[in-house]
Amino acid sequence: MENDHLGGRVAAGDSVLILGATGASGHIAAQLAKRQGSRGVVAGRSWRALDDLIAKGADAAIRVNQPHDLAAAISAEVPYDLVADYLWGAPAEAVFAALAKGVPQSERGRDPIRYILVGMSAGELAQLLAMALRCSPVQLLGSGTGRAISMEEAAAGCEDLLQQAAAGEITLETEVVPLSNVEKTWSQADDTQRVVFVP
Repeated sequence: MENDHLGGRVAAGDSVLILGATGASGHIAAQLAKRQGSRGVVAGRSWRALDDLIAKGADAAIRVNQPHDLAAAISAEVPYDLVADYLWGAPAEAVFAALAKGVPQSERGRDPIRYILVGMSAGELAQLLAMALRCSPVQLLGSGTGRAISMEEAAAGCEDLLQQAAAGEITLETEVVPLSNVEKTWSQADDTQRVVFVP
């Protein structure tokens, strides 16, 4: 079964790395991957949000601003079938450094790793190591405003996601705040929660 919320073809048994899983979109993507029966590796800044994803079924967590080698931590969890990247920048460089080490001989017959670039919150530039593409076949894809989908596809995807959220199958920690408190709340924002302003 496919799940296009992640940019394509997530199936049971796949191994998925979500870079930026502690943000709202990445948090949802990680839960969707697990609902498809995938092995989920979540990477982000907040230990609190990563712990929450582990409690929701993620198989491994990596802190992207950890003091030790990020590429080594990413490499320790290979192989990957899909990387959904909401960060780009230095975390993406760490992924490609990990991939440049190659994959185990037993995994060389696998399909290409689908690398979906969704966001750039860690920077607009990342150096791609040529050996990462030569040692591990990687298919780079972009997801965003340039991807044309029909209104019917968008509506179907939103309906499916909203049904799962209404059933409590997909959750996101939120804080409801009066709009009159926007200035105070904005300066004290907690990146593990989504703030919802109400009149």
